[in-house]
Amino acid sequence: MKDITLATILGAVLGLFGIMGVGQMYVKRVGRGIAILLGGWFILPVTTFGGLIILGGAGDTAFVFLIVFIIVCLPIYLVWQVLDARKLTRKYNEGIRNTGRPPW
Repeated sequence: MKDITLATILGAVLGLFGIMGVGQMYVKRVGRGIAILLGGWFILPVTTFGGLIILGGAGDTAFVFLIVFIIVCLPIYLVWQVLDARKLTRKYNEGIRNTGRPPW
């Protein structure tokens, strides 16, 4: 059995430091965890540098839009990956309870 609180803490605390997907890895969904980790690492530089290059000539309004986009996208991604880790932990534990084996 996996501890749902630990999966939540791993996802939330490490996610705040840019290391997302650890909660998924904890419940043995390593591929999914790595995909989430890479997705998080992709969002920040793409939005920052891509936005500055594309919108750079538009002045202060473009910069404010870019900052708001980062402030909205990253927290949503963080919360989603924590909730996903919790859901996977429940499924994992349910599989162990019902069959005695992990579901994946």
